[in-house]
Amino acid sequence: KSCGEIRIDPVFLSGSVAEALKVLEAQPIDIILTDISMPVESGYDLLEKVRAKSAWADIPVVAITAHHRQEDTERMHADAFDMHLIKPVPAKLLLQTVKN
Repeated sequence: KSCGEIRIDPVFLSGSVAEALKVLEAQPIDIILTDISMPVESGYDLLEKVRAKSAWADIPVVAITAHHRQEDTERMHADAFDMHLIKPVPAKLLLQTVKN
């Protein structure tokens, strides 16, 4: 599909870090959008596992979270998320983030 100037390829949804890793093993991914709060493992855990594997290390990872205290922002930057967005995320901002 095309959304303005952005080509939207298939989107894969995962309900957990384990499911996300299975998706990453199955096909190439251009960008990862992850919530920080997930069952069992967090978005921080997913980021750590993605960065640890050389084949995935350069995939941009964006945190989408309701956590917006200063210390949350500092941790997301320290843990090397490429960007973070605060919920609720306007559609236009989400599309612009994916495009960039």
